[in-house]
Amino acid sequence: MKVYSRDDIINLLSLSPRRFEHTLGTERAALELAKLHHPDIDMEKVSFSALLHDMTKEYSIEDHIAVAKKFGIEFSPEELRSPKLLHSKTASYICRYELKLSEDICDAVFFHTTGKKEMLPLEEILYFSDYIEDTRKDEECIELRKNYLELLTKNEPRLALDKALVLSFNRTISGLMKKDHLIDKNTIDARNYYLSRTWKTGV
Repeated sequence: MKVYSRDDIINLLSLSPRRFEHTLGTERAALELAKLHHPDIDMEKVSFSALLHDMTKEYSIEDHIAVAKKFGIEFSPEELRSPKLLHSKTASYICRYELKLSEDICDAVFFHTTGKKEMLPLEEILYFSDYIEDTRKDEECIELRKNYLELLTKNEPRLALDKALVLSFNRTISGLMKKDHLIDKNTIDARNYYLSRTWKTGV
């Protein structure tokens, strides 16, 4: 099995300057989140998952279908109706079947767009860092970063992150509803799971 360095991973990427800037921003945010919320995690895995999470983001639908077909996977009609979710899946397939990376990295990449209930530390870090990294200039991401930092001043870190994750899922679901788009079941399950965690620890 090949052992990769950070430079090796970066050299695998073929991204536009804007997408590459976002990727590096996600890596920075992920490492910061990991140090605060999961300090015992493998920081190289944090870095690699962040660098690879959008490696197929700029693919066409036809490119995504070709990648899936290469690995013997077929997208369902429902998946093809949500093309913005395809990149997390095809990037994960490449990580798993071509690069032979660890299962936790592949799973973090797979769920980085939708989230899921009971996320593992690496999944949690990548999902949230992708949302709040500092090169994102849209109002919702800026507001969520602000909300998260405020929550940290009022709650212990675990509860602050749980509450911030709920806010992120609420924003995602609300935005999809306004556009009359399908909502991935993982996102709904994740929202309900993390909301219930805040009830257990106090709101």
